[in-house]
Amino acid sequence: MAICVFCGRDRTLSAEHVLPDWLLTEFPPLEPSAKASRRLGYWDASGAWQDKSRVQGTVSVPTTVTVVCKDEYKGDDGCNTGWMSRLEGLAKPLITALGHDQQQTLSRDDQRLIAFWATKTMMMVEYTDHTTRATSNEQRRYLYEHRESRLSPPATTVLIGKLDPQSEPPHGWYHRGMGASFGLDAAVNRPPYANMQQTTFFIGHLVLAVFSIAVPGRQLVIPDAFVRDNKMRKILPTSKPFIWPVGTAFDEKTLQLFASAIYLIGESPGIGRAGLEPQRRPRDG
Repeated sequence: MAICVFCGRDRTLSAEHVLPDWLLTEFPPLEPSAKASRRLGYWDASGAWQDKSRVQGTVSVPTTVTVVCKDEYKGDDGCNTGWMSRLEGLAKPLITALGHDQQQTLSRDDQRLIAFWATKTMMMVEYTDHTTRATSNEQRRYLYEHRESRLSPPATTVLIGKLDPQSEPPHGWYHRGMGASFGLDAAVNRPPYANMQQTTFFIGHLVLAVFSIAVPGRQLVIPDAFVRDNKMRKILPTSKPFIWPVGTAFDEKTLQLFASAIYLIGESPGIGRAGLEPQRRPRDG
């Protein structure tokens, strides 16, 4: 028995696939892999943040994480075997079609569904490496409490784009957890754990980018350059229906550049500064 990271109840946990089985089958190779570009660092004895860079190529990562409940209890079928399973069933046809480069008109409901699926999957990705986990307990509870209406937590932005892969249609992600601080001493007064993240999924021809911050009262400001070249479009917040794909496609190199971009944290008063991937993170549920 342990605490489920979504519903917060003390339950029997099951091994949940980070990327679902159907996705791995639709978009080979079947052996899951992920790509991560990271900047790591540490706090020295004086309390100053010290950068140390590490760039990783294709690396083996856990294919499952044991953080969600599965057991039935008083009519509740558990997170893994309940609402998460239903979500995969709803998202599969649409994400499969997009991944196979099939033109689709995305309604607001479609956009909301894709964004909710991407946000849930991002939260699973974070548990493959605790040092990059940036979402809060409150954000995961919000996702759970709005599982039927499929509302993603506040201060979350999701973009959609297209990839023209040079080889067999891939699947995987780039994930970055960072520490954001604010005020005049923002450059040195950074938190000891990640509180904002950027995760970019590539699923065949489909690109989904999830940005979020766990600092109350703060909102991410996605730089205009991300959409100025017409490669990406916001689906969270949702917009009027549009036809996918939009604009020009990423190639694998420009996708890597996009996935390593820096973004801003906006909200009055002022703009915060993002530190780079602190290593310590409490292992709470």
